[in-house]
Amino acid sequence: MDSQVTKKLNKQGVRFAILHSVFIINIIVDIIFIH
Repeated sequence: MDSQVTKKLNKQGVRFAILHSVFIINIIVDIIFIH
């Protein structure tokens, strides 16, 4: 049970990290193109 829960949390964490990094990259690109 615990291992399955941690696997689910890890998958959510990876997804969150990817979305977060994409969000940050978009902000950086916007700043570069605006300036």
